[in-house]
Amino acid sequence: MNQKNIAIVDDEPTILNLLKSLLEKGNYRVSTFDNPVAALPRLSTGEYDMILLDIQMPQMDQGKIKLFHSRIKYFYWKLELK
Repeated sequence: MNQKNIAIVDDEPTILNLLKSLLEKGNYRVSTFDNPVAALPRLSTGEYDMILLDIQMPQMDQGKIKLFHSRIKYFYWKLELK
């Protein structure tokens, strides 16, 4: 089975750790980022199959959200947690 690569961007460490733990149990590779601005170059590489992005962070405004949308190709697939 080809392991899917997921990125999580959130400023809450508890949320990052919880989601990472759940997804890794489902055999997904998970990277976490607590700063969306610093994460954007890495997220733009196309290495991630899915990006979970908290848009209600202090660093996020309308302009940065639009920047994420313009720089990242989105692939949608059904996420099944086991």
